[in-house]
Amino acid sequence: MERKSLSRCIKQALTSAYRILFTIVEAKDVSTIRILHIRHAAQQILGESQEESKET
Repeated sequence: MERKSLSRCIKQALTSAYRILFTIVEAKDVSTIRILHIRHAAQQILGESQEESKET
C-alpha cells in the first residue's frame, strides 16, 4: 500500500514472518533503498490500539 499524501512513495514487502516498509531514493547515478521499518507479523498494525487488535 502506498500513501499518496506523502512526498515520497512508501512501499512494503511481505514475507512469511515480516512486513518491511521502505522507500526508493533515486539519484542521477544510483538508486538507494531506505528501510523505514521492519515489523514481525505477530505485532499489531501500526496505529492500532491493543483493544482494536483484540477485536479482529
